[in-house]
Amino acid sequence: MTEVKNGDIVRIHYTVKLADGSVIQSSEGRQPLEFKAGAGKVIPGLDRQVVGMTVGETHTVAIPADEAYGPRDDTRVQTVPRSSVPEDVEVGTRLRRTAPDGRQSAVTVIRRR
Repeated sequence: MTEVKNGDIVRIHYTVKLADGSVIQSSEGRQPLEFKAGAGKVIPGLDRQVVGMTVGETHTVAIPADEAYGPRDDTRVQTVPRSSVPEDVEVGTRLRRTAPDGRQSAVTVIRRR
């Protein structure tokens, strides 16, 4: 079988787990993630891991923070009014936030008050 090389378009299903095993993101029940290998459009650790894989291969990897989204940065943790999030939100839920200037960001609920 042909191995993935930089520049190839790949489609993968994935599950992202924390060190404690809790799932924080998954493509289960959705379309697979599609990207060009080596183009820098996904986290560096994932970009590097798909190179050399073959069609249909299942692979489990541990990607350290510095090859993903970086270490936790407490200066980026924000407290928002309870009224600004859906009533049924659970800890671990990922939401999209639009700032007053129109910039969008992904946020994760880390605590409910």
